[in-house]
Amino acid sequence: MLAALRKVTNAMDEAQVTPGSRYLFITPTLKGVLDDYSLANPNMSNRVLTRFCRVVEVPQARFYTKITLNSDDSEKLGYAKAADGRVINFMVVEKYVVIKFDKHVASRVFSPDELENLDSYMMKYRKYGIVELMDNKLAGVAVSAAPPIWPSKSSQPQQTLGGP
Repeated sequence: MLAALRKVTNAMDEAQVTPGSRYLFITPTLKGVLDDYSLANPNMSNRVLTRFCRVVEVPQARFYTKITLNSDDSEKLGYAKAADGRVINFMVVEKYVVIKFDKHVASRVFSPDELENLDSYMMKYRKYGIVELMDNKLAGVAVSAAPPIWPSKSSQPQQTLGGP
């Protein structure tokens, strides 16, 4: 894990990615392993973590390469890991690579006549964002995903994501 993080930081340094605005998104389990490793091995250090302006722990249940959105028809809303999705170990993102567009939708306004329990207006409102990556700054993004688990020996491996 330390070698993979060091490889990513070295590649970003060579590509002249700004070191002061790199974020590391990592699972709490792997972050704990890195912390415990440096305590158990005083000769080995996890100082590679100082190469990031912030370390964000993301639960493994929300860290996948591909998801399936559940529709409004089902009882279970939200998302689930896609069948061909893989779990992500860590992701390094330079802050200025990402562009986020906020979208606002006011879908419906309810009058006091329609609301039996309230004597006021109510509005359904949704805010969501669309995230894009700048094509000329893709060197500032790296993803380490676990290898896929194939259901049978006849399955062919797919191409891996960028990063280690």
